[in-house]
Amino acid sequence: MSLFKNLHHFFATLFVFAVIWILYLIPSNIDFLNPISQAIGDFEITDIVFSKIRKEQPPDTQLVIVNIGNLSRNEIAQQINRINFFNPKVIGVDAFFRNEKNSGQDSSLEKALANTKNLVMVSELSQLNSKSGFFEKLSGSHPKFLRNATTGFANLISETGTFRTIRRFLPSIKVSEKQEVSFPVKVSTLFNPGKTEKFLSRKNETEIINYRGNFRHFYFLDAEQVLDSLIRLDFIKDKIVILGYINPNEESRTFEDVMFTPLNERFAGKTFPDMYGMVIHANIISMILNEEFIYELPFWGTFIIAFIIGYLNIALFAWYYRKYKKSYDVFTKLTQLIECLLLLAVVVLFFNYLNVKLNISLLLVFIIFSGDLLEFYFGMLELDFIKKIRENAKMFFSKRKSDIIP
Repeated sequence: MSLFKNLHHFFATLFVFAVIWILYLIPSNIDFLNPISQAIGDFEITDIVFSKIRKEQPPDTQLVIVNIGNLSRNEIAQQINRINFFNPKVIGVDAFFRNEKNSGQDSSLEKALANTKNLVMVSELSQLNSKSGFFEKLSGSHPKFLRNATTGFANLISETGTFRTIRRFLPSIKVSEKQEVSFPVKVSTLFNPGKTEKFLSRKNETEIINYRGNFRHFYFLDAEQVLDSLIRLDFIKDKIVILGYINPNEESRTFEDVMFTPLNERFAGKTFPDMYGMVIHANIISMILNEEFIYELPFWGTFIIAFIIGYLNIALFAWYYRKYKKSYDVFTKLTQLIECLLLLAVVVLFFNYLNVKLNISLLLVFIIFSGDLLEFYFGMLELDFIKKIRENAKMFFSKRKSDIIP
């Protein structure tokens, strides 16, 4: 009898997973769900760690963020010349100069970039080939500005045409059969190749960004400060300097190159993007250089854990169903609530203290559905044709047992 009980537990577990899989295949673009999905669909429990729980991180003094604001190309050239005077180790330019403009301004910018050691400029991936998985095109600034530069793509992972939370980035990707690295990875390589190689040795297709903070968690220089000859910039010696656009005035914010991150204090139904692309790149560089990586279980590991806990859940609920059928619904709902809260707490603790992200989505869905689906499963067992199948199975196993035992 215990054998068949255990088989029931096993088959009931498979049944719940099968129903979840079928529900997963149902199209999610149902109109009446859109307002809800837009409000909470871009939320992850680990966002709370970044925005509410994690202690304030100290500034990373290896990086200097420089705002180019709305300066002309000639003024940006002056910024670069003055920065070069104080000997930074790497300069990254997170801005595009795609077309030729005024010859005088272009000439001064071209010379400033040509005189820069360890210069990295951004490029942009486009024209994704859905069949090969490769991007077909890599574009950037006009070639005359790239003569002394290496490039790295600036694309961040988000849904096209929407403001979505940036949690991950691509360390590298193939463009027409050639492997290209991202802008922050290229900058990190020039600054500390050993630590960058250690990061790349993880060989993850995407990496979770371990955010340190917004632009004030790094050295920050506004556009006019760099051009002010009275301000000494000795502190940028041997550091990484990243130039790009930031609007530090919160009262006049724009949507130009600004995105949502998990640091946004309104993690559900977010109102305004909170971080500029250049600052996201700075956070990635900081993560690489400080070796503060986030670890994830592979899918097979997540599934095994979900199956084991799911099986134990089914065994518990099945036992209670046979013993105390009248109070089954109350027991299962209370147990499910406690389990979900405990699992969410475990996810938060692992992420906050161990930098380990546990994906419990499958397990949570299993727990939520398991009580009702197990009751449905037991109801199915009472159907006549199912009873006949069970009786034949019992006879088969009983016969096999008598044949084996002399």
